[in-house]
Amino acid sequence: MIIFVLITQVAALMKMLKVSYSHKKKQLKSATKKRLEEHKKELQKEELRKLKRHKELRKQVFRTMSKLDMKNKTKLRR
Repeated sequence: MIIFVLITQVAALMKMLKVSYSHKKKQLKSATKKRLEEHKKELQKEELRKLKRHKELRKQVFRTMSKLDMKNKTKLRR
């Protein structure tokens, strides 16, 4: 009888450990997922900043080229 009680107590403890472990595993998985999503958003923001900066640089280059072109045309007319 005592052995049966001990076995049931051990089984209950093992079940509690299993539940605790699975809960911890789920929390870890959700934390990892959240961290990866935040990292992905940060990468997207950085990519958008790069694209915007490149676009502005291209605009500046074309404006400068256009101004030089206009200067050259006015020099040729004189």
